[in-house]
Amino acid sequence: MADDSSLGPGVVRALGTGTVLSGTLLASGLLLPPPLGTRLILAGIAVMVATPFARVLVLTVALGRRREWSFMWAGIAVLVLLTLSVFLGRVHA
Repeated sequence: MADDSSLGPGVVRALGTGTVLSGTLLASGLLLPPPLGTRLILAGIAVMVATPFARVLVLTVALGRRREWSFMWAGIAVLVLLTLSVFLGRVHA
């Protein structure tokens, strides 16, 4: 992040990029025939689900750069919980 005084720009960029990318993949998937279209729709859903993870990751890194250690560790805990939930969800699906 170029501006360490504000956490907003990096978070907004992460959310905006994820939203635009997932929307583009979903729209493309709806327009294309089933084999490729289905894969694009699944990729769009995966990006949509990964967007909050990217947001927390950007925020955690920014907090570490600002030396706000307690908030950084809280962010790391959230990332660990999100990662565990993905893996546990795949095991039990």
